[in-house]
Amino acid sequence: MAEEPKKAMPSAAPVARNIAVRLVPSGDSDLPILSNYARVQLSPSGVLVDFGFLEPAALAALERTARAGGKMPDAVNGRLAARFALTSDVLIALHQQLGQAIAGLRGASRSKESASSK
Repeated sequence: MAEEPKKAMPSAAPVARNIAVRLVPSGDSDLPILSNYARVQLSPSGVLVDFGFLEPAALAALERTARAGGKMPDAVNGRLAARFALTSDVLIALHQQLGQAIAGLRGASRSKESASSK
């Protein structure tokens, strides 16, 4: 009796492919958000990332107080600009993309430095 060819078993893990994703803005979501402060908090389902804005004048006052050895406040008020709840897979992807962006910035900075030293 001849053996029947084995059928391919479906893979449990999806095959990774590069697919273009186009994000369409809604409301004011395409406007840039200014942030000079970020905080990361662990949550049961992933990570919460808060981006905030602290007034530059208040930051400068804190710096002057610290340098003078004055009493620092217990807390500083700022404005929450945006909060993102990220799952672990999105956090990993963001980490990789930020790493690539930082490497690109460092490369551009080194190129500028070497060009200005010539």
